[in-house]
Amino acid sequence: KDNGIHLTYDINFEKCFIFANITRFKKIIIAVGITFLFGTTFILYVPSINEVAYHMLVDSTLKESVPYIYGKQVDIDNNVILDIRTLEEYEVSHLPNAIWAGKENDEILEIGKDAKIIVYCSLGKRSELKGEQLIESGYTNVYNLYGGIIEWHNNGMTTIDSNDNSTETIHPYSWFWGLWIQ
Repeated sequence: KDNGIHLTYDINFEKCFIFANITRFKKIIIAVGITFLFGTTFILYVPSINEVAYHMLVDSTLKESVPYIYGKQVDIDNNVILDIRTLEEYEVSHLPNAIWAGKENDEILEIGKDAKIIVYCSLGKRSELKGEQLIESGYTNVYNLYGGIIEWHNNGMTTIDSNDNSTETIHPYSWFWGLWIQ
């Protein structure tokens, strides 16, 4: 009987693993389906649905391999904030005191390995990848801004343009991610 219990446990564990992956896929399909089923106008003008669908997309896109930090937790003045987007995106708008560190900018960071580093992009996927690289390089205090600059903006937090002026304009990366900007 003991072997049967272990066999059942192993089978259930495998089913749970497969179910978790299917569930993640279903979340993506549901979020995208909501967008196209109801149309962008409906999504854009019903903030609660927009927010739920956006969070489903964020949660299903990211692996959470880099710990999240949420907008209200970010200390703009006392953390190293790295914008991982393209230079074009950065020049349209970015977080105050953010340093552009996109793909085109391969400069070596001259900061301590224990400095608190916050990475962000439009959604969080590109910054998650950069965060993984930083952790692999020995940085010990790296965080990914949950939902990226879109979530930051949607929560009413300040963004600035290339002239350091406050702006409401956000570069969405693509038309699809632009649907989620409120």
